[in-house]
Parts: sequence; structure tokens; C-alpha cells
Amino acid sequence: MGLWLVRHELEYSFESPRLDCTLDALLRPRAMPGQVVHSADLACAGAAIAAGTDALGNERDRLTLAGPLRRLTMCAESRLECLDLPDHTQPDTAEVTAPLEATRRPSSLWSWAAKFLPDHAPGPGAVARLTAGLARDFAYDPAVTAVGTPIEALLTASRGACQDVARLAVASLQARGVPARYMLGYAPGASAEVALHAWFAAWFDGQGWLQFDSVLPPGPRIVLGFAPDQQGVPVVRGGCSGPPCRHVLASRITITPA
Repeated sequence: MGLWLVRHELEYSFESPRLDCTLDALLRPRAMPGQVVHSADLACAGAAIAAGTDALGNERDRLTLAGPLRRLTMCAESRLECLDLPDHTQPDTAEVTAPLEATRRPSSLWSWAAKFLPDHAPGPGAVARLTAGLARDFAYDPAVTAVGTPIEALLTASRGACQDVARLAVASLQARGVPARYMLGYAPGASAEVALHAWFAAWFDGQGWLQFDSVLPPGPRIVLGFAPDQQGVPVVRGGCSGPPCRHVLASRITITPA
């Protein structure tokens, strides 16, 4: 699977000065079965950085900066190894707790997923069919959705980004009693548009966590973090004080074999 070097830069440019900022960043890959992190560092000029982990075990750093700020740049550099090893970490209760809109019957999501999944405990073959169905029925279009777009709106549009189809899959599986994770990380070899990527994983007795991706072909995946839903793994959360203003975010990701 390979040894990789990852460099991820984020630059925020603000229309008017920010007085101060407090941010949580998910930019250091987590150690887990199948992923060995040899080094992971985060830098941000002028910031006090406190390393930590969130309740899910993801590496999340708190950055505190004093203003005035017109620009904020953070850079994470990691060296890690991806191994072809199974993950038998037991699922958490939250990973089998589906959002209400996924469990309602009849509903658009339940009816759509029923084309591929039985009503309870689908196996790996059924999840593979669901993955193929997502690839067939949803066009890749990152411009039509945002974080928190309702599931019904995703189904109506029949298009979206990787995070949207991962959300649909996770909710459909959780609604049928299968523990599922929304996975966030990097896809080595992918285009810049999907270098920061989302996919999903499902738990099966005797096999552990199996990963599925309806957007990109099989290949190595570098995991930043995972959660029972998309809202659990924002890359950056928090905010800055000051008058309301617009900002521009530039993101640059470089992934090379070590």
C-alpha cells in the first residue's frame, strides 16, 4: 500500500481584519489498524497550538491566534504508511444510530436504497451493490451542495460530491442495523479536485471494517478521521471575532511516495 508524504496547506484571506481566532483543525492523520503514522506536524505562524484528540479518537488541534489578522495560513506535514491489514476495532453505538430521515418508511432514501439492500443486516455483497448504485445514479458535481444539505435534496438533485454520496451510504446502512462510518482523508493519485476525499466503511461480524468508495477506483486511502456522520469530522471548525466579512479559502494538497 506504500509509504506517503502528505503536505496540506490552508490559507484564509479575510476582507476585513479579524480580532482573534480560535480554531480546531483535523489535519494530522490518525493512527489506526492499517495506518502507521511516523510523523505528523502542524504549523501556523503566530498561533498557540494545543494538540489533542476528540471523543472519536481523531487527532484534532486547537489553534489560538491574536489579531488583527487579514490572512491565516496553516500547514500540516505527515509521513505515514498504509498497510493492507484488517480493522477489527469494535463499533461504537453511535455508528449504528441513523438520522431520523433515513429510518422513515416510506421515504425517498429508504425506497432508493431498498433497490440494493435488504431491510435488515445487509452483507458485503449488498453493500457493494449499493456502492455501484451510488456511482450509477449520482453524478459527481461538488458545486450543487453544501455541508448539511438535506438528504431529500441530494436525492432530488441526483448529483453531488464525494461527501454527499458517503452520507447517503452511511445513513442507509445505519438505518438497517449495520454500523457505518463516514471516512475523511486523502486519495493518493487522485486529481486535485478530490485529493481531500470522503468515502465510507461498514462493519461485518468476522470481517471487521470494510471500506467502500463510489467515486474513485480502489487504491490506497489515507485516513484523517472518521465519525458516524459528516458533521463529526470537519477539517476546520471554530471562528474569528470581528465585524461580519467575507473570506476566501485556498487549499493545496501534495501527496508523494516517501
